[in-house]
Amino acid sequence: MQKFYIVKNTGAWMMDELVAFSERTKFSILFLRKQEIFYDDKISSLEKNGIKIYYLRDHKKYNRSKFLFCLKFLIIHFNCFLNLHCLIYGIKSLNYFLQLDLGIFESRNVNFHCQFATQPAIFGLLMKEYFKTDFSYSFTFHAYDIFVNNLWFKTLTLNSESAFSISKFNINYVIKKYNIKDYSKLHYSPLGVFPPKVIPVVRSVTENNILRLGFLSYFVEMKGIRFLLPAIIKLKKSNIRFVMNIAGDGPLKEEMISFVERNSLKENVIFHGLVKNESKYNFFRDLDLFILPSVSRGMETDGLPVVLMEAVSYGLPIISTKISGIPEICINGYNGYLIEQKSVEEIVNAITKFSENSFKWLEFSRNSLEISRKYDIKINSRMKLKMLGWE
Repeated sequence: MQKFYIVKNTGAWMMDELVAFSERTKFSILFLRKQEIFYDDKISSLEKNGIKIYYLRDHKKYNRSKFLFCLKFLIIHFNCFLNLHCLIYGIKSLNYFLQLDLGIFESRNVNFHCQFATQPAIFGLLMKEYFKTDFSYSFTFHAYDIFVNNLWFKTLTLNSESAFSISKFNINYVIKKYNIKDYSKLHYSPLGVFPPKVIPVVRSVTENNILRLGFLSYFVEMKGIRFLLPAIIKLKKSNIRFVMNIAGDGPLKEEMISFVERNSLKENVIFHGLVKNESKYNFFRDLDLFILPSVSRGMETDGLPVVLMEAVSYGLPIISTKISGIPEICINGYNGYLIEQKSVEEIVNAITKFSENSFKWLEFSRNSLEISRKYDIKINSRMKLKMLGWE
């Protein structure tokens, strides 16, 4: 069997899964888009592990039979194209299919695993219906691909071997939203992170009585940045001594920097930029508490943020919001505090509660490490590979 992992846009978590897979089995990767140079080191390590990588940009293999098939596909699945997002997903998938040199498939026994129930999974469906032989596919669904009104989802599930969910919340959500009657194909398969190479030292008190707070994400609205920054102002007016360490990048970066400067917060806020490898290890290691005040914005909603998996792997207590799958990893009063979304006051209150009950730090830290065992990428990838039949 020829095994293909289909990717449109990568993220750090996806690269980690690919690396974990590559340590246990051989497969090929098809990148539907050019990937960011930030991940070049991971791509190089995959190639060193013997993973063959194909880039769609290298293919321009249009032909008449594929055009005719695409027309037939569009007619058969016309109802899946009937909103703007799904029309875009469908048309882009057809274009990817038209470009690809189908000669890369060495046999007619091919299995695809597709990340997201959008273009990659639709591409898997296209391949299955085009060859009508032993082509099969599975896919993993996450957040925007189900929180949007995804007209493709039910069709993709019915025709797949398996559909993997990153959270238990998502399974219940799609069963209700998409009226899935036979949910035997739906499997809970959490993502994960590589645990730190050095086991974190569980500290019982903050250093110099300064609370070291941390926030790491892509700087967009759904991460709750517009509520976190005003919370920093309120904290500064309190008696709490703190430093907010912010890492990442994104569209709101300049606005965030400007906010800090306008409100004289430079002494309280440190921007670390993009972090990975050793710099990410140092970032998490030097924190007392991690905060991710995610908000629900329709399709722009976190599923179960991998950054929280990273935080608990370092034994950090966490503060996050009561949306989607987050309560599965942030358990109120056990390893942190779960708060209502879009509330500056709740962010401040949770940090204050933590500061005033610092004796709970050791308990929360140990509990985070316990929870992190559910999100060990090597263990979770091994389980997923078995469910895929790739081992």
